[in-house]
Amino acid sequence: MGPLRRFLARAVLRTRNNVVTLDDPYTAMGRLLPKNAVHGIIDVGASYGRVAGRLLRQFPTAKAWLFEPHSDYVEVLNQAAQSDPRMCPQFLAVGDHDGTATLNITASPGTTSLLNPNQTLKDSYSHESQVIARHEVPLVTLDSWLNNVPDRPIELIKLDIQGGELAALRGARQLLTSSVRLVYTEVMFNSLYEGGAVFADLDAELRTCGFLLHDIFKPKYNERGMLMWGNAIYLRI
Repeated sequence: MGPLRRFLARAVLRTRNNVVTLDDPYTAMGRLLPKNAVHGIIDVGASYGRVAGRLLRQFPTAKAWLFEPHSDYVEVLNQAAQSDPRMCPQFLAVGDHDGTATLNITASPGTTSLLNPNQTLKDSYSHESQVIARHEVPLVTLDSWLNNVPDRPIELIKLDIQGGELAALRGARQLLTSSVRLVYTEVMFNSLYEGGAVFADLDAELRTCGFLLHDIFKPKYNERGMLMWGNAIYLRI
């Protein structure tokens, strides 16, 4: 982004709550990493696979492993894999140890998590955050999974698992300190889940692994104007 666009993005185009960025995170990632330099992508919290699809358009020679433990997405992800063999669904949850975990399925799939909704989330999204079922799901660390599956290096990791991002990062330290060059993650500025990580936790963990914050995208606010969550790009130093 040039100086004029950056000025406009950060100083002129404002909503009631925040500056509206003119940049797009996918375009930014495509600019930050050469298209032919990304061979492997891990998408943790893949849901319908739309983010993985956008990343693969930015990096057309890459292969993507899509981690999603929610059974509602099995059919659509299998269909996506049939349409695009670069997509490889993994019906697994990701954390800081191997085993099993309880998936708290909420009325809105977007708030489903391995963690329980806290009072802040319940107050802001009372219906959407209601837990309607709990299922035991297989849980892996990315480092242990890495030893058995990928046939190529992983340069990009995307995380969106509703407060579980810190556990996923802690289970991926080997990966983060070897081939990964960029992490695109949801960050919570105020916790919405019991025991959920917030921005400061993720920032400290990623800096320990040699990453620096590049930018924050799509900040979201609650009805009182409090900053709640957004997305961030971290780059290896």
